[in-house]
Amino acid sequence: MFKRIFHQLKTAMPAFAQFLRLCKIVPLPLPLPLLLLLPLHTACTENPFGGDNTVTGGQQEISGTVSLSDGSSPEGVVVWLQDFNLLTRANAQGKFQIILPPKPDGESSGTVSQHRLYLYLANYVLAVREVAVIDGAFFYDRGDVDAKGKLRRPVVLPRALRIVTEATPQPGNPEQIDVLVSMQSDEISCVRALNPLIGSIDKLIPVDTLGAVIIRGLDSGATTVYRSLEQAAGNEILVVCQTPLQRALSFNSAQLGLVPGRYQVVPFILVDPENVPLALLAKLGSRLNQLGNNYLRKPMRWEGGFFEVR
Repeated sequence: MFKRIFHQLKTAMPAFAQFLRLCKIVPLPLPLPLLLLLPLHTACTENPFGGDNTVTGGQQEISGTVSLSDGSSPEGVVVWLQDFNLLTRANAQGKFQIILPPKPDGESSGTVSQHRLYLYLANYVLAVREVAVIDGAFFYDRGDVDAKGKLRRPVVLPRALRIVTEATPQPGNPEQIDVLVSMQSDEISCVRALNPLIGSIDKLIPVDTLGAVIIRGLDSGATTVYRSLEQAAGNEILVVCQTPLQRALSFNSAQLGLVPGRYQVVPFILVDPENVPLALLAKLGSRLNQLGNNYLRKPMRWEGGFFEVR
């Protein structure tokens, strides 16, 4: 029996020595046959004998940092792991984590699969990173994930469409608020957007009119919706380039019942990045593109639009 065991150890020694060398393991000062009998805890992240999709190991969590090219707060940037349909959001410092759910016991294939991690704001350029998963855990030091489970580089989202709103009380008639929305592409290429609720078959409203706005009470938290034409249903397709494109409307704060306080006008403009996965938009929910409170929860950035009712 001892002769058979010795023969098996002798046969395994060359392959085991190769394993130690490729995985950069420094063995203890023991004879190799004895090392074969010891448990090894290694940091080998690739199969040293070939077949690069048959490695076991990994962790349940990856993390990263995202910022915006214009310097505004990255809080709320959506981070979505395709195929797993996992979604989280960045905090005020731009930090985020994605955690895989535990895999059921007994399910193991040893196969490495590649997946896309999307970082999304509606009026910014979509960012995509590659991550690897094996047996329900992230495979570190592979793709865009480093050996500590972090994205190798911070992600910066370039702004695609800048939306700036001015809300100005009319001189001599402060209850009447004139709203002017300026849209401009930060990219060399133009951006397509929609100006919804802008016309109907039996009635057309003036060119360059904004279809609708949401008026947000900064003190009360209440919201009010105003439409240029109540029964309008058509959408205006906007092609916004580096030359600013403007749309306007006007409303009466007293007629809308706005009490004294501070307000912000948010223009109802629909935009999404090119090549955004439909499954990501479905995860966020179609109600985010509806006029009202849900639209204010759309991951998007607007500037300005502040006024005060006295």
